[in-house]
Amino acid sequence: MFAAFAIAAGLGQAATAQEIAFFRIGTGGTAGTYYPIGGLIANAISSPPGSRACEEGGSCGVPGLVATALVTSGSVGNVKAIDGGSLEAGFSQSDVAYWAQTGTYEGQDADVATLSVGAQLVTSADQPEVLIHGITQALYNQTTQRLLAAGHPRGRLIMLENATQGAGIPFHPGAERFYREAGQLE
Repeated sequence: MFAAFAIAAGLGQAATAQEIAFFRIGTGGTAGTYYPIGGLIANAISSPPGSRACEEGGSCGVPGLVATALVTSGSVGNVKAIDGGSLEAGFSQSDVAYWAQTGTYEGQDADVATLSVGAQLVTSADQPEVLIHGITQALYNQTTQRLLAAGHPRGRLIMLENATQGAGIPFHPGAERFYREAGQLE
């Protein structure tokens, strides 16, 4: 089962100062938008042991987390890799995430006319709540927001105000808790 935490600040405690947790984010091809955005997000949510503190100009990510953006074939490949455990998260078009969640992608052999679909960052519902809460929180702190806006033209569209729009699948409990705390969900 998949859960959105959508591209949507404190710090979550996924690892102690001595522990390192790795978090692989599936993106898409290097020529597209997802790969550079994935790299920006990986840098923003990472805070390996020994890193400079957020208050001192360092990453405002999750303590002990080392995130990496990986080149993949895109939405369908990311969803399958998350399901198979070779990725912790990945970008997916919202329609692909919905099809994966509902089991309706199989047998879809013709194009379906749609208005448009948004991208979202998805993860397994099995990921720890505290980790996904910390990651979601790190995505929306002021430092990360400046990094995203300066790092890629699409990065400025990743804002808390639109993070919960059009997900199409349930939010991961950690992301949902953050969005409720931030007043984005009732």
